[in-house]
Amino acid sequence: MKLGSIDAKNLLVAYKGGGYDGCAWEWNYAYYDAQGNFHCIAATGRNGCKTHEQLVEYITNCDKESFDLYFLDKTRDIKALVDEFCVSHVIGIAKALAKIAPEIVLTVKCSICGKEMDCKDAKGTGIHGTGGAHYEYTDIICDGHPDVE
Repeated sequence: MKLGSIDAKNLLVAYKGGGYDGCAWEWNYAYYDAQGNFHCIAATGRNGCKTHEQLVEYITNCDKESFDLYFLDKTRDIKALVDEFCVSHVIGIAKALAKIAPEIVLTVKCSICGKEMDCKDAKGTGIHGTGGAHYEYTDIICDGHPDVE
């Protein structure tokens, strides 16, 4: 399948979807599997794209700062995705991918012991505010540690 001029295979699209009350936008995600099939991972608010056609329209009409593309068959793109997005989103994406494309594994190092782990098995800890009505985790830890708050 094509996303504009891009061959959309093993592609995660992160885009500025609609927000919740008190938030103008939040990151939303869609994934194109190895066959190019569209999968909605998260679509919220007025810009949430639940179909391929909606996402094509959104990307065609928005500025380039409103979306990012991650080819999940490339190690550098997986690392960038895990490093750039908040802990709860990375864990959510990893859990969705485990169902859609189990061959794609997002890995991260435990913030406490440094052990490499699959993000779908990780948990977030260390809550902090993000400047609005939302809280986010500061660290990602493996199951070998009790929750640390």
